[in-house]
Amino acid sequence: MSFPQKEEKELLERIRRGEKKAWEEFVEFYARLIYYAIRRTLEKKGRKELFTEVEDIFQAFFIHLAEDNARRLTGFSGNCSLASWIRILAINFTIDILRRKSAFLEVEFKLVEKNPVFSPSTPLKAFEEKEKQKKLEQAISRLEESEQEFLKLYLSELSPTQLARIYRTTVNKVYSRYARIKEKIKKYLDSE
Repeated sequence: MSFPQKEEKELLERIRRGEKKAWEEFVEFYARLIYYAIRRTLEKKGRKELFTEVEDIFQAFFIHLAEDNARRLTGFSGNCSLASWIRILAINFTIDILRRKSAFLEVEFKLVEKNPVFSPSTPLKAFEEKEKQKKLEQAISRLEESEQEFLKLYLSELSPTQLARIYRTTVNKVYSRYARIKEKIKKYLDSE
């Protein structure tokens, strides 16, 4: 359930102006959706042991939304419903937290699994992979914010059909947009 589109824009405008009552209405109306999106994302990522952290992520997400005069909220373009936009932001925020928390451990476990006895080339390969990852992250950071959000969604567990519904477009246009973004990333990588 969400506000009618006109009311969504009015609510966001009131939040932009700093009205405390508007922020309270937003929290009251969307808190359950956000909580469920965070919990469901943790579940889909096989992180049931982190359910105790749902509350922490939930609180951190609201702080994240409020930062920079609620820039993430007021940057809503209206290509989908506000509820869909907020759900997407909550999913991406949760995934980012999981990545930050587990990135180091995952690399270490993968190295141990693949190479029980480390060869002299393992640190070099790990360094090369880290450098490739760093260059890719830099290329992605050069994309427009809307392209970065689209890429995160495309690479998440959402299907192209779901993305087409969210962006109110066709599946073919979703594939085309992904191809254009991929081409842009390749150009950025080649220019470095």
